[in-house]
Amino acid sequence: MDEEVLMHLIKALWRDNQPANAKAVWEKHHKQFLNNLQLQGLIEQLQRAP
Repeated sequence: MDEEVLMHLIKALWRDNQPANAKAVWEKHHKQFLNNLQLQGLIEQLQRAP
């Protein structure tokens, strides 16, 4: 999966009130893109957002 598509999917799941699914997708794939700091901090960012 492309990292941009992955980030979009995670954000869409979060906005659709599916944070557990968003976290599961992130957990499954984030290690493939360790150099993408935006992706690495995405769940934290989403949790802080209002």
